[in-house]
Amino acid sequence: SDPGSDLIAVVLSDANGQTLGWGEVVNQNLGEGDNNDFISPGRLDGNPQSLASGQCPNESFNESGVYSMGCGGWITIKFSDSQGVPLDISQGSIIEVYEYG
Repeated sequence: SDPGSDLIAVVLSDANGQTLGWGEVVNQNLGEGDNNDFISPGRLDGNPQSLASGQCPNESFNESGVYSMGCGGWITIKFSDSQGVPLDISQGSIIEVYEYG
Protein backbone atom coordinates (compact mmCIF):
# COMPACT_ATOMS: atom_id res chain seq x y z
CA SER A 1 0.00 0.00 0.00
CA ASP A 2 1.02 3.62 -0.42
CA PRO A 3 2.71 5.30 2.53
CA GLY A 4 1.27 8.58 3.79
CA SER A 5 -2.26 9.90 3.59
CA ASP A 6 -4.65 8.78 0.88
CA LEU A 7 -7.47 11.30 0.91
CA ILE A 8 -10.92 10.74 -0.53
CA ALA A 9 -12.63 14.00 0.52
CA VAL A 10 -12.33 17.23 2.51
CA VAL A 11 -15.61 18.84 3.56
CA LEU A 12 -16.38 22.24 5.12
CA SER A 13 -19.51 22.37 7.29
CA ASP A 14 -21.09 24.98 9.53
CA ALA A 15 -21.38 24.53 13.30
CA ASN A 16 -24.64 22.61 12.80
CA GLY A 17 -23.03 20.08 10.44
CA GLN A 18 -24.60 21.50 7.27
CA THR A 19 -22.22 20.96 4.33
CA LEU A 20 -21.06 24.29 2.88
CA GLY A 21 -18.48 23.12 0.34
CA TRP A 22 -16.08 20.42 -0.78
CA GLY A 23 -12.31 20.86 -0.80
CA GLU A 24 -10.29 21.64 -3.91
CA VAL A 25 -6.50 21.29 -4.12
CA VAL A 26 -4.82 24.62 -4.89
CA ASN A 27 -1.23 23.79 -3.93
CA GLN A 28 0.67 20.61 -3.20
CA ASN A 29 4.01 19.31 -2.04
CA LEU A 30 4.33 15.59 -2.54
CA GLY A 31 6.11 13.59 0.11
CA GLU A 32 8.16 10.50 -0.36
CA GLY A 33 6.87 7.00 -0.86
CA ASP A 34 7.38 3.90 -2.94
CA ASN A 35 4.11 3.90 -4.86
CA ASN A 36 2.96 7.52 -4.68
CA ASP A 37 1.12 7.15 -8.00
CA PHE A 38 -2.27 8.74 -7.35
CA ILE A 39 -1.52 12.46 -7.28
CA SER A 40 -4.14 13.78 -9.68
CA PRO A 41 -6.16 16.53 -7.99
CA GLY A 42 -9.20 15.16 -9.84
CA ARG A 43 -10.38 13.48 -6.65
CA LEU A 44 -10.25 16.72 -4.65
CA ASP A 45 -11.69 19.08 -7.24
CA GLY A 46 -14.30 20.96 -5.20
CA ASN A 47 -17.14 18.74 -6.38
CA PRO A 48 -19.21 16.53 -4.07
CA GLN A 49 -17.76 13.06 -3.66
CA SER A 50 -19.69 9.81 -3.25
CA LEU A 51 -19.33 9.00 0.42
CA ALA A 52 -21.82 6.61 1.95
CA SER A 53 -21.78 7.34 5.68
CA GLY A 54 -18.07 8.09 5.60
CA GLN A 55 -17.18 4.77 3.97
CA CYS A 56 -14.49 4.25 1.34
CA PRO A 57 -15.60 5.15 -2.18
CA ASN A 58 -16.98 2.45 -4.44
CA GLU A 59 -13.99 2.83 -6.77
CA SER A 60 -11.02 0.64 -6.07
CA PHE A 61 -7.78 2.12 -4.75
CA ASN A 62 -6.81 4.07 -7.86
CA GLU A 63 -6.32 7.60 -9.17
CA SER A 64 -10.03 8.33 -9.38
CA GLY A 65 -10.58 7.02 -5.85
CA VAL A 66 -7.87 8.65 -3.75
CA TYR A 67 -5.41 11.53 -3.60
CA SER A 68 -2.08 10.20 -2.29
CA MET A 69 0.43 12.62 -0.83
CA GLY A 70 3.18 10.27 0.32
CA CYS A 71 4.95 10.51 3.67
CA GLY A 72 5.44 14.15 4.65
CA GLY A 73 3.34 15.47 1.77
CA TRP A 74 0.90 18.34 2.16
CA ILE A 75 -1.79 20.14 0.23
CA THR A 76 -3.56 23.47 0.48
CA ILE A 77 -7.33 23.27 0.13
CA LYS A 78 -9.88 25.93 -0.75
CA PHE A 79 -13.63 25.72 -0.36
CA SER A 80 -16.25 27.24 -2.67
CA ASP A 81 -20.04 27.09 -2.68
CA SER A 82 -22.04 25.48 -5.49
CA GLN A 83 -21.78 28.71 -7.54
CA GLY A 84 -17.98 28.83 -7.18
CA VAL A 85 -17.94 31.66 -4.61
CA PRO A 86 -15.04 31.20 -2.16
CA LEU A 87 -16.10 30.26 1.37
CA ASP A 88 -14.48 31.63 4.51
CA ILE A 89 -13.57 29.37 7.39
CA SER A 90 -15.02 30.99 10.49
CA GLN A 91 -15.21 30.20 14.17
CA GLY A 92 -17.38 27.14 14.61
CA SER A 93 -16.69 25.82 11.11
CA ILE A 94 -16.01 22.10 10.87
CA ILE A 95 -13.47 20.64 8.44
CA GLU A 96 -13.73 16.90 7.96
CA VAL A 97 -10.92 15.03 6.22
CA TYR A 98 -11.71 11.55 4.94
CA GLU A 99 -8.93 9.06 4.31
CA TYR A 100 -9.09 5.84 2.32
CA GLY A 101 -8.72 2.70 4.43
